[in-house]
Amino acid sequence: MKHERRRKLRIEQVREQERYIALQIRTEVRQRRERELQNLEQELKEEWERQQREKQETLQKLYQDNLRVLGEGHRSANENKPDCEAIAQENEENKVRADEQYREHNRFIEARKKAIQVEKERAAKVANLPSLPPNPIENIESRKLPGVKKSDVDAFSVTHYHMPETAVDREVDTAQVIYSFKLKNMQLPSVIFNVTGVFCSLSQRHGRWQRRRRGACRS
Repeated sequence: MKHERRRKLRIEQVREQERYIALQIRTEVRQRRERELQNLEQELKEEWERQQREKQETLQKLYQDNLRVLGEGHRSANENKPDCEAIAQENEENKVRADEQYREHNRFIEARKKAIQVEKERAAKVANLPSLPPNPIENIESRKLPGVKKSDVDAFSVTHYHMPETAVDREVDTAQVIYSFKLKNMQLPSVIFNVTGVFCSLSQRHGRWQRRRRGACRS
């Protein structure tokens, strides 16, 4: 009985020691876990604070850069501030030039209209002038004479191949006639007088040729 009691007591002591050891182990594990958690928390806190400092520094630098750019923009705006008086003066000068160009353009248009009106009036007066006398050369009637037989020798004694009688009766001063006609009516265009002068010159040459021809036939 005594031995059994000792054995039981020994068993209880071993169990008590085991419980104590288990408690110590659990306590140490808990403490170690808490320390690890605290360390992890401290590390995370330090990492977060470091990141926050870096973000703050970045934002502060960005803010300073924006302030510097804004200040430079204000200074540039103040330096390049438009001169309202110069702009108003330039606008006034542009308006004066535009008015002058407008008046010059209108003067040109009015002058052109007047020139066209004068040309119309002159054309109407020229159209109402009396017509020129007929061309005497165009009114000459050509007569067809019978052909000469080459076998008849006597037929060559008198030739029939001469110009017909001219329509010019006498020689007059054509230039004097044109000048009188010009004073009597009005000033004709230069083209009409040029054509008339050429026509009169041809008429005079034709008259002289006819007189020389008649003189040659008579001799």
